[in-house]
Amino acid sequence: MKLKLSSDIVSSEDLKALMNEIAVYAKWFRHNEIKMHITNQQATGRPMLSDAAADMLEQAAKPGKLTANMIDELLKELNAQFKAMPRVRITLAAMPSGAVKHKLAGWCRDNISPTLLIDFRYNASILGGMVVNLGSRTYDWSFRSRLMESREKLAEAFSSVR
Repeated sequence: MKLKLSSDIVSSEDLKALMNEIAVYAKWFRHNEIKMHITNQQATGRPMLSDAAADMLEQAAKPGKLTANMIDELLKELNAQFKAMPRVRITLAAMPSGAVKHKLAGWCRDNISPTLLIDFRYNASILGGMVVNLGSRTYDWSFRSRLMESREKLAEAFSSVR
């Protein structure tokens, strides 16, 4: 089954949360099937689904009615994709807003890999900019590294201030 992830699924944490949400739904779904079989009544407490989870379940059900086996296959496929997806870690001086995450994720998926997962971290000591870890490579575009590179120029600038 070829799944298309929602653009809301940006990081490893997002994908894990999606899989957990679907697993909770699968448990309810099985309980509901048993209750319908025995009492002909639907089980109560149906879990609320995010748009991303509802979309995944819809993809799994095509072209028919959703079954417990389809949900199991969906979870297996999501887990396999999770293990195989390339990852990048982006460290910023502060946690990014949702809009910034989506913009960075869009650029990364357009220019690096459409299945890329981006794990965001924050570290106030970088002062600004970002540090990107992709595999064994690190790209440091932080303000702190720029200051440290030109330490002599900075000291010279401060010494000329009166």
